[in-house]
Amino acid sequence: MKKFVLLLMLILLPMTMVMAGPLDVPVNTDPVFYRSAAVEAAGGAQTATASGFDSLFSNPAGLSRKGGELLFGSVNVYSDFMLDEDDLAFLEEFANSDDPESFLNDSANADTAVAIGNKIGLEEGVNTNLNMGFGLAAFGLGLGFMTDIDLGLQSVGLQENAGDITSLAIYATPKITSSLVAGLSHGFDLGAAKLHVGADAKAIVRTQLVDSGGVDMVAVLQELYDPMGDPVMLSAGYGFDAGAILELPAGFSVGVAANDIGGTEMMKITKTLGALEATEDPEALMQEVLDSEESDTIPMTLIAGIGFDKPGRGLFDLKVSADYIVELDELAEEPELIDQIRAGAEISVLGIAKVRGGINRGILTAGVGVDLLLVEANATYYGPRYDTEEEITPERLVVGVKVKL
Repeated sequence: MKKFVLLLMLILLPMTMVMAGPLDVPVNTDPVFYRSAAVEAAGGAQTATASGFDSLFSNPAGLSRKGGELLFGSVNVYSDFMLDEDDLAFLEEFANSDDPESFLNDSANADTAVAIGNKIGLEEGVNTNLNMGFGLAAFGLGLGFMTDIDLGLQSVGLQENAGDITSLAIYATPKITSSLVAGLSHGFDLGAAKLHVGADAKAIVRTQLVDSGGVDMVAVLQELYDPMGDPVMLSAGYGFDAGAILELPAGFSVGVAANDIGGTEMMKITKTLGALEATEDPEALMQEVLDSEESDTIPMTLIAGIGFDKPGRGLFDLKVSADYIVELDELAEEPELIDQIRAGAEISVLGIAKVRGGINRGILTAGVGVDLLLVEANATYYGPRYDTEEEITPERLVVGVKVKL
């Protein structure tokens, strides 16, 4: 168990972004999102221009449009920094240590640990995000699978107690969400225009720690307690999305999408981590979840969008998209207009090099990408919010890679 936790920290620490702040709603009501780094760079807007694998998680009407793909694998990593080789070497040495306490009680090692902790913002709170998916989306049919790993980390006493591991605490609040989505779309010729109408169904399974205080990973490393007794919420549900895209002459389009129609109800039970690990009949466990009388609801979201997507006659192609979002959540406060808008643009050079920029609910985005037929790589930079001197959402980097046909 100790080696597993150490390895998990080693893998996930370089994949972090600083938390924006406390959540206004329970984590179990978070929607299921899958947007590639390419879409994120253009402000996250694609309701009227959706196509390919991404349309399964945004607007299923895009399944019958151009740009279908067989996605062998897609990985998106969210980070506000990149650790250098020395940092990674130190973490590897720490992970291979037989005595973590003695290792960190060494003054030089303690200083290095504090420097890395400060670099990633561990004292303020660090949140990992690793998003992986694969599937098929072409000719009006779509089938995809996505898993999102979110591991929150926060230290207590990093500065004051760096040389005394017995006084240091690093808490983790993990959440893992997996979703299987199947969709169908059809295009109707309307003379100069074409109407695409689509829908999808999705099954969602989510596991998250119940105790908001988190798991003390330092205590786990010291084998002071066994986290197998900690309570974990296991939730599951199924939901539906639908949408339409009207392709107009000259490359213009309009689109609408309804995600989590009627609200997606997530049935839930609470088990210990040890009980989940010891489960021998996953089907019976899942049936227990679905038969539960306790649940949370992911609220329905309505999106309307406009777009322009037409290959140019020269070296450059241009794509522009903008979305207006309405979240039907009774508990949500009245949002500002800028917080309901996603918009962005992409310029493509010879269909290979991409330059993107946009604004995602008040946060500026920019990015670049390279499409080499079988492999596509993209990077997105998030800037500070538009309306504040203090960074409500910190600057961070999103890196994504696709292997596709």
